[in-house]
Amino acid sequence: MRRLRDVLGARSYHLGEAVAAQETQPSQEQLIADLKTVITNNEMYFRLCIGALVAVFAGCCFLIYVYRANTLAITGLFTATGISFAAIAPQMLSFWREKVRTDTVLVMARQLPASETMQLIQLLLASGK
Repeated sequence: MRRLRDVLGARSYHLGEAVAAQETQPSQEQLIADLKTVITNNEMYFRLCIGALVAVFAGCCFLIYVYRANTLAITGLFTATGISFAAIAPQMLSFWREKVRTDTVLVMARQLPASETMQLIQLLLASGK
């Protein structure tokens, strides 16, 4: 599961008071484990985006050095680099936003009582975020 919404919507976490005490704790632990997985995946994707930015920049620098006498080629390289950066940046923001949301839910899941955690999950699922 890659996204917070997938984790919250995929399973029925038994965090309420109606469930026996022995079932409540494993479900809370499972929720926390699933959230940690989402955080780890988003950090990896974010690092891949940074790596892509570094690779595009390094490639651009190398090609500018190779074609330093051809101003038309350098113009094209700067254009391609700008378009690449513009394509990667929103994806990075999306991964970062998802990571922050998941971190927030993880902290709340650890600190809030079970009933309030369930209300938070229902609110997040209803909001579509």
